[in-house]
Amino acid sequence: MEIKKNQHYLIVHLKPGENLLKSLITVCEKHSIITGVILSGIGQLTEVTLGYFKENNNYTPELFNETYELLSLSGTIIPHEETYLPHLHAVIGSERKKTFGGHLIDATVKVTNEIILLDIPIEISRKKSLVTGLMELSL
Repeated sequence: MEIKKNQHYLIVHLKPGENLLKSLITVCEKHSIITGVILSGIGQLTEVTLGYFKENNNYTPELFNETYELLSLSGTIIPHEETYLPHLHAVIGSERKKTFGGHLIDATVKVTNEIILLDIPIEISRKKSLVTGLMELSL
């Protein structure tokens, strides 16, 4: 992993074999991110697990085990308990140009990932909603 940072922006270059979510959490911990917002995320992934929220505690996870282009990555990464809690969505594309998207549960970098992360100086948190069961934003 390589990182270049100025006051609020981080450019993150992930290498083959790195876990996308764990790497982003490590970046946030290392740089004490207040609230991380993914501005851009592209590259190539494998072992991608995407989910679709159906009901409380059911994200209907699906594993995409081939190689896919990471076409879009968006979401937030905020402090939660003693680590960070990413809430990311991804769109991936196959070699045949078929796309899949959803809540990013897990992924491994296949070739490279280029992520642009913005650290905004606004503290937010997540609390479990009694209605949806989701860890929703708490402003």
